[in-house]
Amino acid sequence: MRIELSEHQIERLQLHCDLIEKWNKAFNLVSRKDISRLAARHVLDSLCGVSMLHGTRVLDLGSGAGLPGIPLAVAAPTINFTLCDRSARRVRFLRQAIATLELSNVELWQGDFPGQVPGDVRFDTIVARAVATASAVWDMVRGHLQADGRVLVYESTKMSVGEDSGGHEHGFRATRNSFNIPGLEEAHSIVCLERS
Repeated sequence: MRIELSEHQIERLQLHCDLIEKWNKAFNLVSRKDISRLAARHVLDSLCGVSMLHGTRVLDLGSGAGLPGIPLAVAAPTINFTLCDRSARRVRFLRQAIATLELSNVELWQGDFPGQVPGDVRFDTIVARAVATASAVWDMVRGHLQADGRVLVYESTKMSVGEDSGGHEHGFRATRNSFNIPGLEEAHSIVCLERS
């Protein structure tokens, strides 16, 4: 995948997997059938977006178990990440994960987006995995995107960009980037949305 990580970063990613596995029974963070393939299905999939991050401020919309936000924050320690989720239980897990992994470049927001976010807050990159279709995500976040910002929608989570081929109607242009992930049979994609 051409992603260079130090031993310390790899240890942080493994620790994140361990935490998800430990908390999953009580918090239902990921599908139980994915527990045996956390690294490939979730962590490596999340890391596919590293090379596509833009700027220094990133929002992970609907972060859930911290995917893709925490793996990205581990891999890109000079970028500031905000993980946003509406569930108090998931935010509790995220708070524990951030503390355990000692991630100084990550902060948390709990609540609905964009309802509880100040109107002047802008991000350089917004990532969304298992949230909604590309056009729905774009409509939700574009008011909090920098003028030259981008939105990364992880298509591997059953989001179809087919319906978003007319993205110009929504004010964006879409570029699909495919990735072959070790351990997974099908290629996964990230759709990059930018203002048209």
